[in-house]
Amino acid sequence: MRKLAGAIVVGAVLVGSAVTSGAAMQPTYVTKCNHTAIKPKAIVFACADGGYYATRLHWGFWGTVHARGRGLFHENDCTPDCADGHFHTRRGHIRLSGRKWCSNVKRWVFRAYLVHYRRPLLGRSEDSGTFPCPF
Repeated sequence: MRKLAGAIVVGAVLVGSAVTSGAAMQPTYVTKCNHTAIKPKAIVFACADGGYYATRLHWGFWGTVHARGRGLFHENDCTPDCADGHFHTRRGHIRLSGRKWCSNVKRWVFRAYLVHYRRPLLGRSEDSGTFPCPF
C-alpha cells in the first residue's frame, strides 16, 4: 500500500509540473494594434496616429519569455504638426519582454519593448514602451 501511495504522489507531482510547463511552453505573441502576431514583419507602436512604427523586422530569436530582432524604425517629427511632419528612419535592434496573459484574446503577449538605434532617431539612441492587450 505504501508503494502505491508513493507512486500516486509522484504521478501527481509529474502531472502538476506538466500542466505548469505547458503554460510556459505556449507561444508568446506581440500586439499589433487590434490583433496579435508571432514574428511580425512590421509593428506599429503608435496605433492612434501611426507616427512610430517598425518595418522589415527579422527575428533572430523568438521565445516564450523574450524575443530579439532587427529592422527599420520610422518616426514622425510632427514639425510643424503631426499632419505636416516628416518621417525619419533608422536601423536598429528590438527586444520584446514582459510576458502577460491577455484574457480577451486568450493569448500570452509581450508587454514591453526596448529599441536601440544604430544612430540617434530624433535625438534619441533608444526608445522603450509597453503594449496594451489587443481589443
